[in-house]
Amino acid sequence: MQKEILRLSQKHPRYGYRRMTAMMRRDGYKINEKRVLRVRREAGFKVRKKQRRARRVGLSTARRRKAANRGDVWSWDFVTDQTANGSHFRILTLIDEHTRECLATHASWSIRAVDVITIIEVAIERYGAPKHIRSDNGPEFIAYAVQDWLKDLEIKILYIKSSVRPGRTPTSKTSPISYLKNS
Repeated sequence: MQKEILRLSQKHPRYGYRRMTAMMRRDGYKINEKRVLRVRREAGFKVRKKQRRARRVGLSTARRRKAANRGDVWSWDFVTDQTANGSHFRILTLIDEHTRECLATHASWSIRAVDVITIIEVAIERYGAPKHIRSDNGPEFIAYAVQDWLKDLEIKILYIKSSVRPGRTPTSKTSPISYLKNS
């Protein structure tokens, strides 16, 4: 039985002792998980953890671009809060950096990349398309769907480094969060 455990362990190095036990039981062996674990441990077999994939990050712009006029640079970010019963919800905020005007806010339990596109489309219809849009590297903002859609509209994306210091948002004074706090 030990030879079979070692043979299967060499054949399937990513299988743990529980899976190995299940395979052996299917093959007709009457075996305990503890025995498989002990034999594998004595032989030096360990299942290595898979290395996590690195998170995709948008390209950061070297220097911060200042908004020269209305519609030059828009900024978007998320605010997260919870209800009295503990349910979390998110608010997408979109502002014009030059005028500090709030162009859109959208609250929902979850906001996906498709929802972001829909909200920005409405703002573009109402205010016209900006030349640049600034965001952090959140998954909703670096999604291929959002990047491709903005590229089709010829809107340049300005990515920023995440939080400069705790309690401050990356877009600093012109962030949607600071807009909400100051109003």
